[in-house]
Amino acid sequence: MKLTVLGSGSPISGPERATSGYLVESSQGKIVLDLGFGCFKNLQKICNPPDISAICFSHFSHPDHVADLVAFLMHRKVSSDFEHSSPNQLNLFGPAGFGEFFSNLMKTFPFFVPLPFPVKVTEVSYDKLQIFDFAVRTKPVKHVHGAAIGFRIESEGKTIMYSGDSGYCDALVELGKDSDLMVLECSTLGRFNDVHLMPEDCAKIAKQANAKALMLSHLFPDTEKLDFQKILSEKFSGKIIKAKDLLKVEA
Repeated sequence: MKLTVLGSGSPISGPERATSGYLVESSQGKIVLDLGFGCFKNLQKICNPPDISAICFSHFSHPDHVADLVAFLMHRKVSSDFEHSSPNQLNLFGPAGFGEFFSNLMKTFPFFVPLPFPVKVTEVSYDKLQIFDFAVRTKPVKHVHGAAIGFRIESEGKTIMYSGDSGYCDALVELGKDSDLMVLECSTLGRFNDVHLMPEDCAKIAKQANAKALMLSHLFPDTEKLDFQKILSEKFSGKIIKAKDLLKVEA
């Protein structure tokens, strides 16, 4: 599998970092994980958006993880109208309440109705899913303002784990157990400790999970400046990666 960072930043990052989003690819399919503002343009740089038919959202209460769903839907609709085509079904996955969120989105933008392609919305919590050749497991994680979930994705003998936004919790360790790549948010140096992760939390989780590699992402201005290799290498012996937009990593 291959992961490409669509957005590595936070709501207050500069123009070089979009907010949270990732593209995971195997030889047989593609999944997008979150689609925060700025991610859609990065997605366009590496693939044709109508080719994406599965998007998984860790949570929808904060726009830095879901805002570019609007851009994605508009592009897909207008592309279909111009090309007189009917793209494949779009499959959306999210935590409890996501179905109502999507319905309200359609009401907010009546231009979308009707969409020229079917959309299937699936709410997940403690679930095992099969999406293309990806075996996906989800668990609730510790965040605020509604439900939030983390993901474990397995394909081609490799495993990628994605935390979404979360404070330290056992679910992150369980989802990342023996993973080839853990992608953890690293957005705080002491603020909101219960619902976000500090660098030391990320290293602890990766060590407990016996992960091979740790990517730190969702960076705020103070965490952007850190040399993670220097401060975390004694706490976690695996590979340490500082995320940046459009970075590609093989699991």
